[in-house]
This record gives sequence, C-alpha cells and structure tokens, in this order.
Amino acid sequence: MSMHDAFAFVAACKNDGEFRSRLYQAGDREEFRRGLEAEGFSVTDAEIEDSFRALELRASCEEEASEIKELGQWYRLVSHASSSGCAGCHSGKR
Repeated sequence: MSMHDAFAFVAACKNDGEFRSRLYQAGDREEFRRGLEAEGFSVTDAEIEDSFRALELRASCEEEASEIKELGQWYRLVSHASSSGCAGCHSGKR
C-alpha cells in the first residue's frame, strides 16, 4: 500500500469517530489488522508511522502537531503496536 493510503487512514482516524470506535473494539493485534482490512486498508505499521511523522512535521502550528502526535499514540494503543518509535523496524505483519 502506498503512503497515500496511509495518509487516508490517518485522515479517517482523525475525522471519523465511528471509524475509531470500530477499531477500538479490537481485542488484540490480529483482530485490529482484520478490522483495518474490513475497512479497506492494508497499510503497514511502518507506512502509518511514517505518515504520522510526516503530518506532524507539516503541521502549521504546535496545536496541530500535538493533535497528530496524540492520534499516533491512540493508534499505537488500539493497534497493540510495539512501543518502539522506529517505524523501519516494523514489518506490519506480526
């Protein structure tokens, strides 16, 4: 999947509360990945982490950057992702 799709995933997380609620229901990593696929996303963890970093760097103000950073923390919590900050270390297929 391309970075464009990862950015679309982040936008859906940011703008669609029902989407976030559906993902939040995942009990483990595999269930979360199945939920992503059911929503039409097949992005890797690395692509998602890269999109969060890129959006944070592009933010027009500190408040926007903070919002993106918090959304990234939410993603790592509900996706049961590793706490490592190195997206290059994640294959997305755990």
